[in-house]
Amino acid sequence: MGNGDYYFSASDPHYNTPLKLWEALRKTASGKENVFTFPHHTSRWVAWLSWNYYDPEMVPLIEIAQSRGSYEYEGCFSDQTLSNDCSRVRGHFIHDGLARGMRWGFIASGDHGGRQLAAVFSPTLKRDDIFNNLRARRAYATNGERMFLDVRVNGHFMGEEFILKGEEREIVFKVIGTTPLVQVDLFRNGRIIRQWNMQSLEYEEKWVDRDPLYRRENYYYLRAFQKDGGQAWSSPIWVINPNIPGKFSFQVGGDELRVIYPEEETDIAILMHNETEVAVKGK
Repeated sequence: MGNGDYYFSASDPHYNTPLKLWEALRKTASGKENVFTFPHHTSRWVAWLSWNYYDPEMVPLIEIAQSRGSYEYEGCFSDQTLSNDCSRVRGHFIHDGLARGMRWGFIASGDHGGRQLAAVFSPTLKRDDIFNNLRARRAYATNGERMFLDVRVNGHFMGEEFILKGEEREIVFKVIGTTPLVQVDLFRNGRIIRQWNMQSLEYEEKWVDRDPLYRRENYYYLRAFQKDGGQAWSSPIWVINPNIPGKFSFQVGGDELRVIYPEEETDIAILMHNETEVAVKGK
């Protein structure tokens, strides 16, 4: 099922076997309020993330970057600090999971010499507040720089989802860098739809997306670059279009599975069955 990290709202004993850990988690997380986990290096060749295991309550976050680089999407810009360990498994990047409808907030963490960081918006530094706001996806990731990132869509904070009223989506954001910022990318459903360039330590913007939404479930997130290579990723915000039915259909023929969405064509990896991947072209 890949590699994951576990967080508890209180201190727990250590367990020396996976079986003991799983047994304890079942008891501890009976209401799923005391523990959560996040996938670790999702497409790394030795322990990639299987899409067969997903629980939105137990897995609210995902690691978008660490010392081995970024797992954002295949071919994304990434500073590979461990160049001998950067092999990737196609179809197991974060964009692939988001295309399947999975919901994660973004964090980063160090691994074998890394200093990537997870940031969380919390009213206090108390353990419970930090834990609950991480679980609520009120978080963002950086590749080590202590950058500030605040993103909202129609007033909704990163990590939230909401039902759209009307047609427009107003994106408001603020980024503060530790060195001059040079670029900010806005993603919608896995594609960059707007890009801003600058040479300043701080940047604020308000922009309205008036493009029609052809899907029921849509997500936005922001990625920021500094001149020195620093990066930050906001957690996504999900926008539900109530005018689109929450259904899609399948066409199966030969070795290809075609997923039909209303009015939109996209190339995505959508199905993993018995660990055998099927590449699809949906519409």
